[in-house]
Amino acid sequence: MNTGSYSYEDFLEDKDLDQFVIPEIQRDYVWRIADVRDLLEYIGECFVKAGADVPYLGFIYAYNDKDYVHKYFLVDGQQRMTTIFLLLVCCYRKLNKKLPDYMTHTNKPKIDYKVRQETHDYLTEFIHQEIISSDLGESAIRDQVWFHSEYDNDPTIKNMVTNYEFMMEWLNRFAIEDLAKFTKYVERSVKISYFDLKDGRQGEELYIYMNSRGRQLEANETLKADFLSLVATHEERTKWGKIWENWQDFFWKHRNSKRHADADAGFNEFLKMVQIINLCNSGKSNNDIIKLASEKNTKALNVQLIAPSLDSLQTYFEAFKWLLETESITKFFNHYEGAEDYLTPSKEWKLIDYFRVLPIMNLIAKTAITDVEAIFRVVRFIYNASRKRDLGKDIASQLPIAIKLMAEYSSCKIDTIEVCDLVKYQKGRTTLLDNEEVTKLGLIAKYASEDKRPTIEKLLWEAEDHYIFDGEINPLLKRYISIDGAFNEKGYANSLNTIKLLFTNSQTIDAQICRALLYYGMTWIQDSPYYYTNYNCQNWSEVVKSRASKYFFELIDDMHGKDINFLDEIIKTKIKNHFASEGVNSIDDMKSQDSLLSQMRVLIAIDFYTNNVIWKKYTYIAQDDRYIHFWTDHTPFFKKHRVVYNIYRYVKDGWQGKVLIDMKNVLCNEDKLNEVLAKIHA
Repeated sequence: MNTGSYSYEDFLEDKDLDQFVIPEIQRDYVWRIADVRDLLEYIGECFVKAGADVPYLGFIYAYNDKDYVHKYFLVDGQQRMTTIFLLLVCCYRKLNKKLPDYMTHTNKPKIDYKVRQETHDYLTEFIHQEIISSDLGESAIRDQVWFHSEYDNDPTIKNMVTNYEFMMEWLNRFAIEDLAKFTKYVERSVKISYFDLKDGRQGEELYIYMNSRGRQLEANETLKADFLSLVATHEERTKWGKIWENWQDFFWKHRNSKRHADADAGFNEFLKMVQIINLCNSGKSNNDIIKLASEKNTKALNVQLIAPSLDSLQTYFEAFKWLLETESITKFFNHYEGAEDYLTPSKEWKLIDYFRVLPIMNLIAKTAITDVEAIFRVVRFIYNASRKRDLGKDIASQLPIAIKLMAEYSSCKIDTIEVCDLVKYQKGRTTLLDNEEVTKLGLIAKYASEDKRPTIEKLLWEAEDHYIFDGEINPLLKRYISIDGAFNEKGYANSLNTIKLLFTNSQTIDAQICRALLYYGMTWIQDSPYYYTNYNCQNWSEVVKSRASKYFFELIDDMHGKDINFLDEIIKTKIKNHFASEGVNSIDDMKSQDSLLSQMRVLIAIDFYTNNVIWKKYTYIAQDDRYIHFWTDHTPFFKKHRVVYNIYRYVKDGWQGKVLIDMKNVLCNEDKLNEVLAKIHA
């Protein structure tokens, strides 16, 4: 048979074909009802659309042995071929017609299972009964006199019978005249791309359009042919054909069913991942690696660059399979990325996804170590690095660095994986292994042989995961690791617990923190646009990394061991001390404050004891003196007037000085202002 595109009928009717044989080394027919339903629904949808789409079964691989004339041995495609064969048997049984000649040869099925003698006997007898008998009930195969009891112990036969019965029921949706049309549609419209492994015609012919849709050959199909062509014997071809089909089933099972109907997208992505890794391992330039990782297509995939052998490719498959099937790893990624199937290879992978996964694949493939706890620690290290700003800005160049790091580390012929050992490879990798990571790994290493290690790791990981740090906890470490390396575990734990208490993404609590911090010092972070004064008052992740962190941690220290209500007491005390130190004892003293910070401290104090409208909705402060503002019928509150807005982009609410407008009823009422002063100085 020639390599090419066929309809199912033409495929089995080929003059050179007597039978397709599934040899002993191949696996059983393992498709279940769910698999069959997916395929039938796909074909049924195409049939209903009447030519809008053409059902495509993918690629079938086989070879002919010179000792078996006109018999072709299937290497890949037996599940699909068998399912369509059974479907057509069902169709002709429903139509009460004899099977067409192209489905049999000398009263034997064109598809013959040699996995076991029982399988061969059953299929031969089953087809013989279909040809000569009209008495076979639609779903009574097990009741036939020729159905031996030992058949129930054969997995292939069990699946064939179960799927046959399901198909008979599924076909009930068609009236007889429609069923006849559907049968012809399956025979003549379902397309197959066939590759003869002894044909030898590869290269450009493998990239021709293989069916009427103009569907180009998938990368994994082409590469399979390339890989198998390098295998010397029929036995090895059959072995690797079976393994490749198992890989396809894996990527079918783990496909993104919302995006892809088949396994191709996931399998192609996996091969791309392996090629990226091997380009790194073989010392290719970073530019070549980044270019391949950045491309959205699979045109650059090359059998010579993916893996030196099928054995090597299998080690990467096993590594990826282990990652995908290890619950603690998948739970980690799914939780932190907010996805149900983050590791699914058929998703749209980005550079940062490659960065998080490929170094781990390389480590497992090269060491063959699958210690869940040890690998999880490396997963955390790589993932946390991906969250850092400096690395994120340069993720493309850091991808090969991370993959090569694992290759270099693995080359030491290690018996165990220890994440702390990575500090030895900091040279040339100061972005990936920055001083913070070296400090953390060094701290963990001190406890590596102690029972206390999980406690220390938990403290570090909880801080890394908190949204105000987002992976960068150096400000916290600096406070509790002394120059000589001593770790103040108690102080660190107290601060972390206080941070977890205060920072919960609650708008109400955030507003209270903003009020309190205002009296410790200037913690506002300049935000865009920059053509006017615009501050984000609760950009906590920037606050803890800036010089203002000292005020932040002063508040944390004051809150140690207290509940959330103690914030009110801190605010009251801070306001009292500020008014006393600045000599603000009267309404006139309030109005005389001239800097933006001092004016806001006065406004916050007044607001705290009255309406709490500032930062009720937004925690921004903006000042824009490009506009001259006057209240209608009123004099501005401060003698040195500023147009101050309490909004998230002041243009949202115009230029009416929203802070002062919201507080007008209080600021224009001397009695209320004097009440506030009395409470402050009480």
